[in-house]
Amino acid sequence: AGSAHLLVMLATGDDVTPVTGGDEVTTSSVAWSPDGKRLAYDLGRTADLVRGTPIVVSRLDGSHRHVVSPPDAFAAAPSWSPDGRTIAYITTQTPGPFTVATGRVKVARVKGGTAPLWLARDYDGHDPAWAPDGTSVVFATSWQGGQGLAMVTPRPNATAYLVFDCSKKLECDAVGRPTFGPGDGGFGFLTSSGQPPRTLISMVPSGPETDSVPVLRLPGYTCCLAWWRPVTGAGQSSV
Repeated sequence: AGSAHLLVMLATGDDVTPVTGGDEVTTSSVAWSPDGKRLAYDLGRTADLVRGTPIVVSRLDGSHRHVVSPPDAFAAAPSWSPDGRTIAYITTQTPGPFTVATGRVKVARVKGGTAPLWLARDYDGHDPAWAPDGTSVVFATSWQGGQGLAMVTPRPNATAYLVFDCSKKLECDAVGRPTFGPGDGGFGFLTSSGQPPRTLISMVPSGPETDSVPVLRLPGYTCCLAWWRPVTGAGQSSV
């Protein structure tokens, strides 16, 4: 209900640098650029949220800020393409703290110049994530009686494909936070399947058919966020 600011600091907690400032700024989601030199985040005004919460890009100190999505849109959940040129994000019709809800999946060029492209017109979604090769975007989606993950190529009139039916495979109640591992390490996601809720699931896609996807459920943990550890040289990735 109040201001929410974005800060950058060293892993030790030192050298805290404010990215946003003021008494009327609100930010709910943020993503580092692949080169680690820029940030993408939603930026709104608590006193006038009906004017929109666009996705903006800036340097780590908040300088050189520019708007990526339409300024009057309610946008959230930015995700950088591997080459750092494009950002996928979600737009909704709801301002304020509910902008992270399911909505239209869109992509926009970081430098602007063209209108954002609306992906997957047959599906709304949340938590978009780019495949490591940059050729597709995976997002969590839902429909009446089901939850799953869909994939779409970021080009006009592309068809979205359901790559994992979580309700059919795991009888899950919700799914989100898809995240790709390094190389061909597959990807993980979070689901509220059974007990405990929000269990981390890791899987390696082996084909376009839902039933061909092997699933590794990590038992004994309840979690809400997950990241892959980068791997250099030979070895297995971990999450």
